[in-house]
Amino acid sequence: MKTRITILLALLLALVCAAASAQEYVSIAEVFKQAQAMGGVWQETFDTPNGKMTVDAPIIVPDVETMPVMTMEGSKISEDLYHHIINGKKIGDKADDIRYEAELGGKSSEFFLGRENDYVNQKKTNIVGYDAVDMLWIQHGMFRYGLWNSDVTESEPTTYHFPWEIDPDQPSLRNSSLTLNEAMRLWKEELDTCFPEDDFILQPKTIAVYGSTLTDKTGKGKAYENTGHYEIYAEQLIDGVPLLGGIMYDLGLSPYKSFSETNPKTDISRTVEKLNKKYGTGVASVLSYSGIRAYFMDEESYVTFTDTLARVRTVEYDDIPLASLDSVLESIRKEIEAGNIRQVHSVRLGYVLYSNPDMTDHAWAIPRWVVSALYVTQKNQKDYEREQQLNAKHGYEYPLWGELYSAELLVDAQSSEMNLFYLGDDEVYSVPKITTWDKVK
Repeated sequence: MKTRITILLALLLALVCAAASAQEYVSIAEVFKQAQAMGGVWQETFDTPNGKMTVDAPIIVPDVETMPVMTMEGSKISEDLYHHIINGKKIGDKADDIRYEAELGGKSSEFFLGRENDYVNQKKTNIVGYDAVDMLWIQHGMFRYGLWNSDVTESEPTTYHFPWEIDPDQPSLRNSSLTLNEAMRLWKEELDTCFPEDDFILQPKTIAVYGSTLTDKTGKGKAYENTGHYEIYAEQLIDGVPLLGGIMYDLGLSPYKSFSETNPKTDISRTVEKLNKKYGTGVASVLSYSGIRAYFMDEESYVTFTDTLARVRTVEYDDIPLASLDSVLESIRKEIEAGNIRQVHSVRLGYVLYSNPDMTDHAWAIPRWVVSALYVTQKNQKDYEREQQLNAKHGYEYPLWGELYSAELLVDAQSSEMNLFYLGDDEVYSVPKITTWDKVK
């Protein structure tokens, strides 16, 4: 009898292993073709515990031939540029501020490069000079001397957009002819001046248009008379593949936001906080907490906040196999049919940064699908309904990516499994194992 049971268990194990090895792998070029065959849009209607739900969202796949896996490190301006800037006029009222007015590229601008003796891991340091440089804020025109933070740039009405929802070649601002593409050109020129040895490419991730002409809303007062401006959050392209964020909550990937914000004292949020500290140091050394963002009014008045850009440190694998698009969508379908995903805004393939505790100055760029969605579990249903009622009562308007239960859910690009970070375990946070082509052929 024991022999039969052993044989049966062995057969079952063999079947499980066969099923696991039966994962269909394709190239990123093939995934791109699969997305194009759908017209680049996922359209499907579901029956869910919350009623009918229709998905009508872009599927965005980089048009590249290979998907490398790399390690990344943070960039820094050259020492020559640093000395050029600090030879300008020292400004600001804080002694530790590395803030100067200097001429660069034929323009006199204000530069903020960080703070000397600044804190690292909540501890004051003795780091000064070039070694203390950890950010690059450049302010021009109306945005100089911190004016971007005053009511001089407050404008209404405001509209919120993902990049695919706005015409980049048409002006969208009151009293300004600046287009989104022209704003990105100014930003690119700034990067080329500050990082002449690199070719950093940015693309918009989200756009808020203040003083927007893209709406019929009207109003009275100064806010409806001021010149408008774009608030652009951008992401970096690494050889054509977008760097979508890092595993840390503060870096934009927030599938557990609803848990940590509505239940700040729960075990889940404490676990997530500990895991962030444990696994986030290397990620934070490459990406900044505040993100890559900029404000643009016109060709003369803008400010860019490029705290950190990523440089390729090593190429670990020249190309890796990926799961088919259909298997990825099937993983998302399960969360929709369970009633947890209420809306899908986009499904995008790119890099997500991971680091282990021993990685303090670099992180791994791992291919991942990022599903921008509204994610509400049954546990949070009442909180969600209460927030919706309060927003309606007070007339609050938020961008889709800024709602309380907005989330960016990760799907493993190789196994097609969804990684729910709010479950909070070391396996989800640590640098994953990579399947290579030689193991699947």
